[in-house]
Amino acid sequence: MNTKQRSLKGIFMALVMIFSLFGVMPKSSLIAEATQSRKDNFSKNYILTGNGAQDILNVAFAQVGKKGSEFGYTESWCANFVSDCADLAGQSAAIPRNGAVSHEYTSSEPWYGLKQTVLNAGGYVVSSPQPGDLVIWKNSISHVEIVSKVSNGVVYSIGGNNGGTGNPKTNYVAGERKVSSIGSVTCYVRPKYIGGTPTPDLVTPTISTDKSSYNIGDTVNLSWAASPAGSNLSHYWLNLIAPDGTYVYGGTMNKNTSYSFTVSQSGDYSITTYATPIGSKDGEGSLTDTKIINVLNPDDIGHIMSESEGAGQTIPDGDYWIYNGLNMYYFLDIPGTEKITETGANIQMWCDSENMPTENDVWTITYCNNGFYKIRQRGTNMCLDVSDASIYRGSNVQLCNENSSYAQQWSITRTQHGYTLQSRCNAFYLDVYNAEVSSGTNVQVWTGNDEKCQSFSFIPCDSNERPIEDGVYDIQTACNSNYYLDVSGGRGEYKNDTNVQIWEEATDQYRVEYVGNGWYKIYEESSGLAVEVNNGDEQRCFMDNQRNVQLYENNTGRGQLWRIRETSDGHYFLISKLSGCYLDLLDGKCSIGQNVSQVYYLGGNPQKWNFIKVDTEGDINRDNHVTVSDSVILQKYILGIQTLTQEQAKFADLTQDGIVNIFDLSILKHKLFT
Repeated sequence: MNTKQRSLKGIFMALVMIFSLFGVMPKSSLIAEATQSRKDNFSKNYILTGNGAQDILNVAFAQVGKKGSEFGYTESWCANFVSDCADLAGQSAAIPRNGAVSHEYTSSEPWYGLKQTVLNAGGYVVSSPQPGDLVIWKNSISHVEIVSKVSNGVVYSIGGNNGGTGNPKTNYVAGERKVSSIGSVTCYVRPKYIGGTPTPDLVTPTISTDKSSYNIGDTVNLSWAASPAGSNLSHYWLNLIAPDGTYVYGGTMNKNTSYSFTVSQSGDYSITTYATPIGSKDGEGSLTDTKIINVLNPDDIGHIMSESEGAGQTIPDGDYWIYNGLNMYYFLDIPGTEKITETGANIQMWCDSENMPTENDVWTITYCNNGFYKIRQRGTNMCLDVSDASIYRGSNVQLCNENSSYAQQWSITRTQHGYTLQSRCNAFYLDVYNAEVSSGTNVQVWTGNDEKCQSFSFIPCDSNERPIEDGVYDIQTACNSNYYLDVSGGRGEYKNDTNVQIWEEATDQYRVEYVGNGWYKIYEESSGLAVEVNNGDEQRCFMDNQRNVQLYENNTGRGQLWRIRETSDGHYFLISKLSGCYLDLLDGKCSIGQNVSQVYYLGGNPQKWNFIKVDTEGDINRDNHVTVSDSVILQKYILGIQTLTQEQAKFADLTQDGIVNIFDLSILKHKLFT
């Protein structure tokens, strides 16, 4: 065999080996060759900019949805698609045709792998991809696509022969998708494109406004961060929603980065911007930012109160629990069980059930001699405070270290349903949020509304005060020494709900008993019924000014508990534990039959009382005096010619042995004549 024959035989054997390899090579190794060109069947609905990376993407995005059969490809065509896009973009030198994705590097054609083909043309492998780079998978699949964008660290791509049908003819250009959804990436390769610079990334269109707050009628000037020129930006989209849910604007802004509008509603306006990439639908692959702006009514803005606007000194300085008018069991609460030492603790409402609040929730009230009060957590320098000294209604209320700001000064005003607390820094009122009280309900400041969510009572906290000893007393009004606390009707007729009044003589006595923690009970002596504030069946009226005072059978309610507090001029106040109100002559009038009720603190004589100790032992005829007449009644009883009522027998039993006899008569006579 001559040399020429040996050469032809070698070529023939090489071809046999190649065809043999194709016969055994897995199908996946053949899915990404670049041997066909079908660029003439491509859609021409694209624009070339001269920027190679951008132009190859513009060509690719113009083909979205088109099938392999429409292009005319008859083999797996992902690499064909990339090469044809490069040809149409004028970048065939950067991405030469030929080279299968699945092939390893070789030194001779036609076995160059796609990666090596691009590297040979001056490209290079990169670790941080950008639009226009090629992304190659060569593991469980062999596939190539073009990086379309990188958004917040997520890489997206577009390519051909995808769509998941498993058939090159029905597979199509699926459009932009995350590369991580396709498989594990082998590498990114950056072709040496002719012309332009690498496409810069889109940036998040972060929203800015010209002011931090707005009032109705103001113009809002919006702007947002622009993506660099030449980025893969199609357009911006703006959604602008008013507080009532209607759209102020919703649509494309093209590539404008600013917008202005006039606000006409109070509340929160929602603003959302989208930077939409080329080839994407709005919201798909877009970078986005949202901002909320609050618009206030003129009514939302308060003012700093002058000293003349303060209510003055309306309650005595002291330590109190502060209850809300919505429910007798809910009080102004400082979270936790420890004394607060840092600014910012939130103030809320809390339920005490049947027990009073803890020491942690005691407030020290101090008049500032300027029409306003400081309200401090007892034993600390932490004060009731409007957050940030805000002038806006709805501002939160907190604890803050004592300072000289108006945010810590409160005007305490009497009303028919307790007291209101008005902040000096904005003239708004302490308020239970949404007028619905439960444990944890927030406390804020709000426009005055004369509702019970803004009404508060000041209950003296537990103490060791015990200014008078237990015993039976005539209770005399300080208005006139001839008038005494009295019960309507005659003895023997007293029952639940019997009214309490005053009368010109001391016809009724009252047994005063200390029950602990500074509180007393007061019983009408003959009936044993307690003096109480009429609570009725409605918890929400317990603070009502001029609420009636009556007799009622002994119970555990707070309406029967009284703080007896000595005044500076030697009289006594009687303060209800239910409401913090004072025992008072209705309308301040002193006359026979004048009604007695609870009234907010006024401090005058109609709220002052004297306790005159009564010696009741031996007062059998219950005329408030021990005389010979009592001795005669007792003697007749012992002789069997007169009977005693149960009440008379109680006062005739001077020996306290449960038996009325001659020994009691002896003690009574001794009492009368010595």
